[in-house]
Amino acid sequence: MSSFLDKAKALGGKAVEATADAVEIGTLKAKIAARKGDIEKQYEALGEIIYENRSTLELNPEEDPEALKAELSEIREAMAGAFSEISRLDAEIAQLEQDIETAKTTNRF
Repeated sequence: MSSFLDKAKALGGKAVEATADAVEIGTLKAKIAARKGDIEKQYEALGEIIYENRSTLELNPEEDPEALKAELSEIREAMAGAFSEISRLDAEIAQLEQDIETAKTTNRF
């Protein structure tokens, strides 16, 4: 009987871990959605710059070329950071999903 109770406790512990992993996956997916929103804002900023200069495809004479280059650089860096974080979060989700699947298959009576 003790062996059964030990197995039941172990299985219960694994279920709690799997639930915590599932909650963590939800949190990570929310972070990914937020970062995608950040990327969308950067695309909008980039589109605005292009739209403002669309007629000549050259800089607006009133626009400071160095300021524009700096702004574009900031947008690129922000987007690169967001894409990098999304990749990292996707990898964390994949690992958590693998942990859940492993827990499901290795803890059967």
